[in-house]
Amino acid sequence: MNKMAVHNIIESTLRGGSKVPGPLALVKVLAVRRELERCNSTDEVVAALARHQPLIVKSFGLTDAAYDAGVEKIKALDRG
Repeated sequence: MNKMAVHNIIESTLRGGSKVPGPLALVKVLAVRRELERCNSTDEVVAALARHQPLIVKSFGLTDAAYDAGVEKIKALDRG
């Protein structure tokens, strides 16, 4: 897995949101970040993102379509 490529996709997707996490959400978001950093495959990353989708979408003001597009880009790394 190309961790830098995954990181760049996630960062780009989150920057496309309309919000910045507040103080309470930020603690949870940082925990998700630590979980993602421990992932060893894109499948693990996708599974972790799925577990935390409501938090991620709400905290960053993402549309479901933007979130889904980011996940699809991560999945495509294995196909490309």
